[in-house]
Parts: sequence; structure tokens; C-alpha cells
Amino acid sequence: MTEPNPASHPRTLTEVVTRLSASYYEESVINHLGEGTLPSRAATLAILTDVKDVLFPDHRLERRVRSGQTGYIIGGILEKIHSDLRQQIFQARTYDYAGAPPSPFTLEQADNDALAFLARLPDLRSMLQLDVQAAMDGDPAAHSFEEIIFCYPGFEAVGTYRIAHELHRLGVPLLPRIMCEAAHSFTGCDIHPGAAIGKSFFI
Repeated sequence: MTEPNPASHPRTLTEVVTRLSASYYEESVINHLGEGTLPSRAATLAILTDVKDVLFPDHRLERRVRSGQTGYIIGGILEKIHSDLRQQIFQARTYDYAGAPPSPFTLEQADNDALAFLARLPDLRSMLQLDVQAAMDGDPAAHSFEEIIFCYPGFEAVGTYRIAHELHRLGVPLLPRIMCEAAHSFTGCDIHPGAAIGKSFFI
């Protein structure tokens, strides 16, 4: 491998800016200066946090959720999820993958996808309840359901997978992988959002 010539190195900040800017317009797999806007990783993970808040309100929300108040508190979070998720789905479906032609996908269709995802949350809670029970049944060191939900990295990974899998089923690109890879980094458990995993699953 040829060592770079020190004499060719930029010597001022202006030179660095000029060379770096020029590289953005060269043929490269890491460039993305197309018409479409990529979805935001930070916004996607914020949505994931909000979804977990409504799935486990007594465990995750900083505000205590008392009986009779759930409609107000959870409704406000769901409204935020719907708005944020609609935007990220739209961006994920319309940015130009590898120079592909722009998708005719509309914000109204993204709105429908976001609503379809939210409609699955009650069933998702039922599925996660079985996963928590499976952890309790399978691990003699588990002392409570709260301990599993708060502390078990395996359950964190499975919960994230369950959420991401619903978006995967809707055909939403990129967002499910962002979620699962964040859980992988945090827990060490690598689950693809497209994996087919049945009920009562415990790692």
C-alpha cells in the first residue's frame, strides 16, 4: 500500500473543506445527496422509547399512571408517536435507494401505515406479557415481573424485536433495522426484525 505524500496534505482549514466537499460529489457508496431525505436515527429511537412507554406505562414513564388517567396520558404519547412515525415512514419509503427513481408513496399512505402500526399495540402487549411470563418460568433467578422488565437485557432485545417486527410486517424499510441494531448494541442480543418468533420467547 502506498503511503500518502505529506506534501499533498491540506495545510489550511479552507483546503480541508474544499477537498472534503469535492469528495461528496465523487462516485461513492457512502454519499447520499439525492432528492429524498433519509430517515433520522435519533427520531426513530425516540419513537421506540415512546412506544415502550405506552406498552409498559407503570414501568417506563416517569409520571405515575393512575387508574382513570391512562386515556389522557397515553393518548398524548400516542398522538406524538403517530406524528413522528408518519414522518419517518414517509422518509424511509421515499428516499432514493442506490439511485432508484423516487417512490410515488405519499404522506397519506405513511399516515395509514403509522395508524396500522398503532392498532397492533394492544396485541403486542399481550405477546410481551407471554414473553415476561416465559422469562419468569424459565429463569429461577427471576424474583418478579418488574425485575425482568427493568433489568433483563434479553427481554429488552425481545421487546425491541417485537416492535420492529410489526414495522417490518408493514414493509417499512430501514426503521426496523435501526431499532434492532440499537438493541443489539445495548444488549448483545442480535435479532433480525424479519425473524419469525412465536409466543412465549425468552433469551
